[in-house]
Amino acid sequence: MSKFRFKSERTIVTGVGKHRNISNHNMTDEKAIAFLKANPNRIVLFSTYPANWNDLISGEAVIEKEVEVVEHEVVSEEKKPCPPCFRKKLEAKKMKELKEEYPEVKIAFGMKKVELIEAIIAFKYPS
Repeated sequence: MSKFRFKSERTIVTGVGKHRNISNHNMTDEKAIAFLKANPNRIVLFSTYPANWNDLISGEAVIEKEVEVVEHEVVSEEKKPCPPCFRKKLEAKKMKELKEEYPEVKIAFGMKKVELIEAIIAFKYPS
């Protein structure tokens, strides 16, 4: 098992070596070291890595079974859902919930739920 882990399970990085993909599923120490040798700043993409990772990429150390592993807290990067996904999320809610959740969206008297959803999407995804 690799001593390296990406922050996100969905992270896939291409272009290492002979156009290979790296994910937590197929991560090896060798792939991670090659990936970091190309650009050491990529260490920010990892949540777990050996304390001596810098020595590993410079060739001054070799990976051993009992290398101290540094754990880092994964900071949630909140991403906006795509507009169609966001629309589905809104459509599943009741009109009252939408009004309470989005008080910053102006609601006209007699406005229908579909119109409110359009106004919320326009507010969240300005063009």
